[in-house]
Amino acid sequence: NVENDISDDSSERKNVQIESIDEVMTPEEALRKIISENNQSTSEGKRNVLLVDTHGHPHLNRDIQYSNHFSNEAKKELNIKSTIQQGVVSLTCAVSPLDWDSALQYASQSSWILPALGVHPWYLGDILSNTTTITNGTDPPENATDAVDIKKYLNWEWLDTLETHLAQHPHLLVGEIGLCKMAKFVREFPSEKGGKTTALQLQKRVFRKQLELAAKWSRPVSVHCVNMHGSFMEVLRDVLRDVLSDAKRSAEASGGMKGGDDDAY
Repeated sequence: NVENDISDDSSERKNVQIESIDEVMTPEEALRKIISENNQSTSEGKRNVLLVDTHGHPHLNRDIQYSNHFSNEAKKELNIKSTIQQGVVSLTCAVSPLDWDSALQYASQSSWILPALGVHPWYLGDILSNTTTITNGTDPPENATDAVDIKKYLNWEWLDTLETHLAQHPHLLVGEIGLCKMAKFVREFPSEKGGKTTALQLQKRVFRKQLELAAKWSRPVSVHCVNMHGSFMEVLRDVLRDVLSDAKRSAEASGGMKGGDDDAY
């Protein structure tokens, strides 16, 4: 899955220009081509991955994934189901704690399906606190001033649950998480609680906490980011700085390097 995020810079755009519409393959044509090439590799004793679908939500049953792009004749001829089971690695991304179990169950059908759990920026409403007091569980104040004002609007128990899942499932990814200025959660967050400004702060906080968990457990992340790339890079830099600082302290404590040896670090 590729989301359009191409710079306006002409030097980048010229690299993706298509000379003719004839150069664009249909999904059926593309699958025929890679199956043909894979059959040749298989005859040589190799077992290839045909495709990697890096983003999707098939466990939500919003649509019939993959096969709806093909005619009945093509499905029969190409044996779509068998091909998908044997050569397509797919990522099924949860969007809130409410569908984490569904994502894990869906992924358990095949070793070719990898689950990803997280809280999508559109679905922060699913972790809103029903009270104005702090609930039990992970309570992640980053800034004392901001934390007192806004952390009470979210229930943070899900963060402990997410880490438990990461500990239990070594192939689990974190996702789909991110930042989205266009989310309904942002547009409709109550004005008496700070409106859009507070909603964006909550999004950023939730994103950071999940990114920190991914770094802690060394897991890949599926990120949704719309009109907030500056904030995304800020959080990414902060988390990376913290991770590297921890690594440096660990190396120093183990005697692997001296405190002033920044170049070696």
